[in-house]
Amino acid sequence: MKSRRLLPVSIAAVILGASILVLAQNPVARPAGTLVVASGKTATVSNTLTFTGTDSSSVVFGAGGTVSYTATARRMICSLTTATGTTNSASETNLAVCTIPANTITANGRLEVTVWPKFTGVNNTKIYAVRFSGTSGDVSTGLLFFQVTASATALAGALQRSLWNTGATNSQMSLPLGLIGDGNASSSSAYLTGSIDTTATSYINFNGSTTNSSDTLGYAAYSVTFVPAI
Repeated sequence: MKSRRLLPVSIAAVILGASILVLAQNPVARPAGTLVVASGKTATVSNTLTFTGTDSSSVVFGAGGTVSYTATARRMICSLTTATGTTNSASETNLAVCTIPANTITANGRLEVTVWPKFTGVNNTKIYAVRFSGTSGDVSTGLLFFQVTASATALAGALQRSLWNTGATNSQMSLPLGLIGDGNASSSSAYLTGSIDTTATSYINFNGSTTNSSDTLGYAAYSVTFVPAI
């Protein structure tokens, strides 16, 4: 009886227990690893996928659900825990910049900005200021949504504020400067507003100034986090 040479086929069905795994375009080389589909289950892959990670890594879905990639998940954009440079200038001076990539802030998304300013010298007051702008290093335009005057004796500070897109990608709102932080407070001043185009790259500019040139102001730490609309 003559032997027959088996040619590769375009569709291969591999039986694993009671399940069938269908491979389109049967690979020529035998794979080095193992793919297991439990009995009675179906694995459907409709696009090219690459799985990377370490051995024994796993993803658990619990009672079930869907996992999908989204560019609008809550995430930290910038974080600094190494002190910035300092200024002793009476003019507003830029000390650090956080770059916000284009299309990061959705039409109803917001940024949470936290700053820890640091001061040396006790001769006079110091002002720390943060601007949201379409310009990196901006010290005069954009939306000034932080501006706090620290006392002459202050050596440290902390403040967190939110900056919202209000239904459009070029319309922002934040608390009046007189309200410190996002806590329970009220003000006779209107909300601050801005018109920075967040479909383009934008910037959070961390600035400061000192009244007395013998004092200095810098930032011990800061963070910028994007929070998507629900």
